[in-house]
Amino acid sequence: MKYHVGSVLYRNPLLRYLLTSIMLLLSCSEGAAENWDWYQNVVYQESHDPGVVLLKDGREFQVIDWGSQYSNLDTWKAGQSVLLAYKSAIGAVIYAQDSGKSVPVWPVAGGKHPIDLMTTQCLEKAQSTSSMSDCYHAGYGRWDGELNRVYNALVASLVKNKTKEAVDVLKDAQREWLKFRDAQLKAITAISNRYGGTQSKVTASMSANDILIEQVHRLNDLLLLSFDGPDDV
Repeated sequence: MKYHVGSVLYRNPLLRYLLTSIMLLLSCSEGAAENWDWYQNVVYQESHDPGVVLLKDGREFQVIDWGSQYSNLDTWKAGQSVLLAYKSAIGAVIYAQDSGKSVPVWPVAGGKHPIDLMTTQCLEKAQSTSSMSDCYHAGYGRWDGELNRVYNALVASLVKNKTKEAVDVLKDAQREWLKFRDAQLKAITAISNRYGGTQSKVTASMSANDILIEQVHRLNDLLLLSFDGPDDV
């Protein structure tokens, strides 16, 4: 995980979060499919509480910060064609090209994130174990970007809610997790290099991805929780 401590933007999570929101609006207003790192044509079916979007193919996505963005779904109709799209700077969104409205989303438990789908598409085209490893390495880079994006959004949300103690605890926990991640990656690499062939490199890349993905999902769960605000009881 990279902390750009020399940048005012990265030192101020709230400013970073606000800028990311602006980038989301600008990206969606442009509207063309080529503005996304990845996209998939899907069909919107319905939305229901608590802030879940259902697609016609049965997939469900949780709307992130649905209190402020959920109203974008008001004009969407069942059977309407939309995009499930991804851009590294803003994450995953469901975007309606006709209205220019979008909502940032995260797959409901068990669902596939766009990064997962990108990795799967890459693997389907891979012709060797080496190229399969390349797919997982690319996926790792994207998930690392998501780790930074979600972490900074969570810190910004906690700062906004004036929960300084929670921010401090989160930062300590993330520092400890980074130590855990580095130790795990060191072990995976050592064992793979000592005992494995080319197939073991693929297995090692998958294991490295799993460590990262698990933490991103955990942070995103906390992000969703933080949008409810601090407990007033």
